[in-house]
Amino acid sequence: MIDWLSNHPHHSDTLARWLHEQFAYEYADVPLAQWQQEFADGQTDGSLYSLLALDDGNLLGSASLARDDLPLGHTHLYLHTHDRAEYYHKRGWQYLEQFQAWGKSHWLMQYPL
Repeated sequence: MIDWLSNHPHHSDTLARWLHEQFAYEYADVPLAQWQQEFADGQTDGSLYSLLALDDGNLLGSASLARDDLPLGHTHLYLHTHDRAEYYHKRGWQYLEQFQAWGKSHWLMQYPL
């Protein structure tokens, strides 16, 4: 099932922790508790919208959009990953480019909506 995180706020801290761990290089200067609060606040103040993938209430994953990302007319979702490109590619994501950031090689990928 896909649903908004705002309908399942009990998953907010877990999802924020997953993001903090997966993208530790982006959050190196942000303590986990601070990021969890910012992430939760974003779900209620309209600055961040997160969709959850759930299976029988269990959190499987997510996609998040910042308010600035929401103009009408977008035709693709985008992500970057430093260690899961093959996983996403097998699920229909397309490679766009490889780039260096935070001391690692990353793939920018897209998925048609």
